[in-house]
Amino acid sequence: MKKGSTLFLKVVLVLIAISVLAGLAWFPQTEGRAAHLDLLSIYTDPFIIYMYIASLPFFVGVYQAFKLLNFIDANRAFSQGAVNTLRNMKFASLVLIGLL
Repeated sequence: MKKGSTLFLKVVLVLIAISVLAGLAWFPQTEGRAAHLDLLSIYTDPFIIYMYIASLPFFVGVYQAFKLLNFIDANRAFSQGAVNTLRNMKFASLVLIGLL
């Protein structure tokens, strides 16, 4: 792949990660059970805490995808490091599915 294509994909990954992070910060304040609570009570709600824990595999997967794009940039797309990165992405996605 050309460097411009992988750069575009990296920018898209960063934008997706930032938007999900912003959604995670904004959603608890609009969630039905926590709509009338103060900020401390909102973020100690077990549902909200579980949502944050369940989002960790997503961010691990995004990081691994970014790492894979770096391997592709270095023309090492079929190296053992790239295979390990894909394995980690698969594991992160399975954990995310299991948590959801």
